[in-house]
Amino acid sequence: MSAEVKATVVADIDELRGLRVPGAIDFVGEPPAGVRFICPCGCGNESWMAFSERDSPGPAWDWNGS
Repeated sequence: MSAEVKATVVADIDELRGLRVPGAIDFVGEPPAGVRFICPCGCGNESWMAFSERDSPGPAWDWNGS
């Protein structure tokens, strides 16, 4: 069983890119159009998830802003 990793909101994930901090996230766009994150499993992969389909041709989350 692996340890739980909580998401940590950071001001700019670009500043942490070299460190690959698991669970680091930042919001992108005004109003936030999506979230960038570093995988919480520890593999160091970075990904992006849009908050609506208009911002991305792929999967998207609905988000109420809270």
